[in-house]
Amino acid sequence: LAIVSVGIQEIQLEKMKKAGIDTSIFSSILICPDPFKKQFYLQLIEDFKIEPHRVIVVGDRIQRVLSPAKELGCKTFHMKWGRVLHQKDETQEIDFSISTLDQLRPIMTHLENL
Repeated sequence: LAIVSVGIQEIQLEKMKKAGIDTSIFSSILICPDPFKKQFYLQLIEDFKIEPHRVIVVGDRIQRVLSPAKELGCKTFHMKWGRVLHQKDETQEIDFSISTLDQLRPIMTHLENL
């Protein structure tokens, strides 16, 4: 389990803390500079020795965060929250849209059963 975030490390870690995210449960937290590049996903895929189709990426920015993951073959979840709540989904670029993290579990269970 890993977090990839774009921005300044101190600010991103503070955002996670304010959001109540327990960062101790993650094997890796990678704070990437802006602009984000898919090489950061490649680094995690290589570090964890996992095939891209077994990776899920949850993010709120389709073009910046989800499209690079989709290009690599990862499953993508568009988090419709905050500034992107009303952003139009470009269905060819994402696999699923969710509005809460609780929606991940049933979708992942369904994917595991396929």
